[in-house]
Amino acid sequence: MLSTKATNKKLLIITYYWPPAGGPGVQRWLKFVKYLPENGFTPIILTVDEKLASYAITDQSLLNEIPSGTKVFRTKTKELFTLYLKLTKKKAIPFSGFVHEGKTSLMEKIIRLIRTHFFIPDPRKGWNRYALKKASELIRQEKIEYLVTTSPPHSTQLIGLKLKMRFPSIKWLADFRDPWTRIFYFDQLNHTFLSRRVHRRLEEKVITKADRVVVISNSMKKDFSADYGEKVKEDKIFVIPNGYDEEDFTGEKPPPDRDFTITYTGTLANNYRIDVLIEAVAEINRTGVMKIKLRFIGEICETYRNKLANQISSEQIEIIPPVPHKQAIEYLFRSHMLLLVIPDAPNNKTIVTGKLFEYLAAMRPILGIGPVDGDAAVILQQTKAGKMFNYGDKESQKEEILRILEVINREKSPYKSVKIESFSRKKLTIALLSAMNEV
Repeated sequence: MLSTKATNKKLLIITYYWPPAGGPGVQRWLKFVKYLPENGFTPIILTVDEKLASYAITDQSLLNEIPSGTKVFRTKTKELFTLYLKLTKKKAIPFSGFVHEGKTSLMEKIIRLIRTHFFIPDPRKGWNRYALKKASELIRQEKIEYLVTTSPPHSTQLIGLKLKMRFPSIKWLADFRDPWTRIFYFDQLNHTFLSRRVHRRLEEKVITKADRVVVISNSMKKDFSADYGEKVKEDKIFVIPNGYDEEDFTGEKPPPDRDFTITYTGTLANNYRIDVLIEAVAEINRTGVMKIKLRFIGEICETYRNKLANQISSEQIEIIPPVPHKQAIEYLFRSHMLLLVIPDAPNNKTIVTGKLFEYLAAMRPILGIGPVDGDAAVILQQTKAGKMFNYGDKESQKEEILRILEVINREKSPYKSVKIESFSRKKLTIALLSAMNEV
């Protein structure tokens, strides 16, 4: 049984993404930091100076969620993305290593080529030398026993690798929120044989040298075991998924909108295939029985903006830029159904987006589109919170929407989710500490 007495063990968390950065990647360690102190650990954060950082999304409201008294240290950085914005005259950092961009100019193609072959493992490696220096100071001054590096960016893991060499007694946990060489867009970056080999060698070093490796899904653990099983024991890799914070879902909840509303939060790129969903909703709307509204909160590509405009009336479409986390949760409550889309890409069965767990906590039925035998589909099945459908299965998607619509019209709750408590941030923090205490 894990002790909850205040033993005051110090834990240095090195993370590039920290408030005011936004998005689900920030939530994971922000919530762990919230619950670590009551379990005997004092977290110390090392991150990048927000004025110099390359964030795709910001959320100033998350600064208010950092627990009072938490020590946060920020350092300088020098990154490719600063040059990218100047040369391309773009206003925003691209998502997922440029792969969600549309048509590209010659300059953008040149920068992508430089990014892939000269900035290994990623363009944010310019932060490493500053972070490494500050981390070494903190380990000595604070007498830190435990170290966490969390990625992406995977260059952050190389900071942990060097710190482990400098301080062999420190207990290092490498946390992977996404795969590295098996990430779904890795092949789209046009790596050469040599650059692929360098990525694999760096990944192997991190996996083998870390005292513990934490991943967010069973498939990620299987992949790491398959790739490095001869050098890494399976019991060294722990699965700790993303989750939801119960406190974010308490209090008075807004009622659902008047129109039957299906809400999606997050990025929606070209390979997030919702073509047949749009067709299904358009067909239902044309019957006149019920008007369905589609709401998208976040970044949505031009392709789907155009398809929505061409097939569904403007009154039944709501496209909202990224909003603060609390407001995003309010939109979930105002919905009748929540849309989960897994990108159509290699290795997508391992993808379990952070939004899924907040969808669960919002207690709205979930319509999933993606691999029906992937990790996300398994969670939907186990919790009975929704169903996953193939990308092109329009009839089944349409039938599911109509089924939920009928249940609601009979004034019944369509939500039958069970077993979601294991995804609460409090319980996941206990699981994290269990992995650390086994070092």
